[in-house]
Amino acid sequence: MRPLMNEEVNDSYSRYLTLYTIDNKAIRNARDDFERYRSESVVVKGSFEDDEWVLNNELKDYRFRFVIDGRKYSAKAGKWSGLNAAKFKLCMKTFIVMRLGEVVLGHLCTVCKDILDIAYMDPDEVSYGRNGSHVLEFLGALPGDSESRDRVLESLDDDKNSQIWKKSKSRKLEEFSNYLRFDARLADFWRSADEQKKVYYFPVFFWWKLTSILPLRPTEFLLIPKKCIRSESDGYFIKVRRTRNKKNHEKKRYKVNDDYEICEYGIPEELYKEIQLYVKRTRKIRRDENITLLIPGKDAQTWYLSYQQMNYRLHKFLRQELMMDETAVNLGDTRHLAMINLMLSGGSPVICRELAGHEDIDISSNYYSNLSTIVESTVYEYCHSGDQRAVLDGKLFFPITLPEHKVRLSDGYCDYLPVERGDISECVKNFQGQMRLGECHDCRHFYPDRQGLRLSIRNERKEAVDMSGEFLMQMIEAVRKGNGQTESIQAAMARLCKAGNDYAGVLFRQYMEEM
Repeated sequence: MRPLMNEEVNDSYSRYLTLYTIDNKAIRNARDDFERYRSESVVVKGSFEDDEWVLNNELKDYRFRFVIDGRKYSAKAGKWSGLNAAKFKLCMKTFIVMRLGEVVLGHLCTVCKDILDIAYMDPDEVSYGRNGSHVLEFLGALPGDSESRDRVLESLDDDKNSQIWKKSKSRKLEEFSNYLRFDARLADFWRSADEQKKVYYFPVFFWWKLTSILPLRPTEFLLIPKKCIRSESDGYFIKVRRTRNKKNHEKKRYKVNDDYEICEYGIPEELYKEIQLYVKRTRKIRRDENITLLIPGKDAQTWYLSYQQMNYRLHKFLRQELMMDETAVNLGDTRHLAMINLMLSGGSPVICRELAGHEDIDISSNYYSNLSTIVESTVYEYCHSGDQRAVLDGKLFFPITLPEHKVRLSDGYCDYLPVERGDISECVKNFQGQMRLGECHDCRHFYPDRQGLRLSIRNERKEAVDMSGEFLMQMIEAVRKGNGQTESIQAAMARLCKAGNDYAGVLFRQYMEEM
C-alpha cells in the first residue's frame, strides 16, 4: 500500500490523517478484518462479497448497502472516477472496513450512503457535504490515475476550506438567549408538573441539569448506569460512562463495556434527590434489561433510551410544554454550554481534564473564539427578561442595583466607598501589571462620565474577553501537544473569568441606564 497524507486544518491547529491507496493488499486485509469483526459478532449478517451487511454495536443494528446500478454509474461517476462499477464497489467496501474501529457505526453508515450517492453524480454535482472529509479520503485513496477525478478532489478541497471559513462567522446572540429562556421555563415547569409528567420528562430535565455543568456527549448521558449515585460525608456523586475512543487512538470494539469507562463526578444535592425520586417512581415499570438509569418508552425496541427517543421527548417538551420552537435547543448543545460555563466561571479540575485530554474538542467553534457574544446575550437577557434567574449559575458577577453612593474621580466615579479612606485593596485586585496602579479604566468599580470614554472602555473589555478566549485555546493546544501544563489552562481560565466579569459590568450599567 502506498501511504498518503491528508492534512485537516481547523483554524488554530492541524492534524494529519494517514490514508492509503486501496490496492490488492488493502483489499485482502479488509477481507480478513471483516471476518474478524464477524467472529466478534459486530457483523451480524452478510459476507464481504454480499451487497448488504448488518453491523451491531450492542445498541442498534446498522444496515450497509453497496448495490450499484452499473449503467447509471457508467453514465455518471464512471466517466470521471477512472474505475468501473465493480472496482468502485470493491474499493467502497474496503474503505468502510478500513474505517471500522475508527468511526462509530451510525456515522460510518451515513458515510457509506454518501459515497454511494456520488456514484450517480457528474463531476460538478459532487460537493463537500456533511461527511465531506470521508468522501475526500475515499476518492483520494482510489487506485490508478484519473485527471477528471483529480479535478473533483480539487473542487472538494476548495469546498472544504470554504466551509471552514463559513463556520468561523459569529453566532447570533438570539441562539444563546434560547438556552437562558429554556433554563428559566424548565425550572417553572418542574415546580408545578405532576408525577406522570415528571417521569416522562425526567430525561430532559436531567439532561439539562447534568450536562450543563458536566460536558457529556449525548450517548454518554444516555448510557448512565442504573445504579449511578452515592452520598458520602464529603458530598454527592454520580457515575457516568465516558467514551474511551475520543481520548486516544484505541480501536473501537463496538462493545459498551470496552468502548466506555466508568467515571465519577460530584453533583449538587438537589440533583441527587431528583435522581432518587425518579428511581423510586420508575421501580414498578423497570425491566431486567433496563440496565441504564433512563428507561426507554414501553414500545421501544432498545434496552436503553436511544438518541432518537431522547430527541423526540426534547422536541415534544419544547413544543407542547414550553411553547418554544422545537429547534431552539438541541441535544449536542449542552456540552458546549458546560465548557463555556466552566470557562467563564474560572474553571475547575474537571474542565482542565476535558480540555487537555480530548482531541476532538472543536477549538475553532465560535462558542470559544467569540465568548464576548455569550456575555452580551447573558447580560441582555438578565436585564430585559424580567426574570433574573435567566443567568446561568456561577457565570458572571452583577451588582443588584446601580450604586446610589459613589466616590468622585477625575473622569468618573468609583462605587467602592472605602477607597475614599485610602483602602486600595480592590485596586490591587484589579492591577494586572500592564498599567500604573491607580488607573481606573479597567476596573469593574469605575463609572466613566463621558459617553466616548464609556464606548472606548466597552470596546476594550469586549476585546479583552475574546483575546482571553484565544489565549485559553493556545494554552489548551500547548498542553495537548505536550508543551505545557494543565495549571496554565487554569490560569488562562481565571484570566478569562475576570475579563468576562469586567465586560459584563460595563454592559449591565449601560442596559440599566437605557431602561
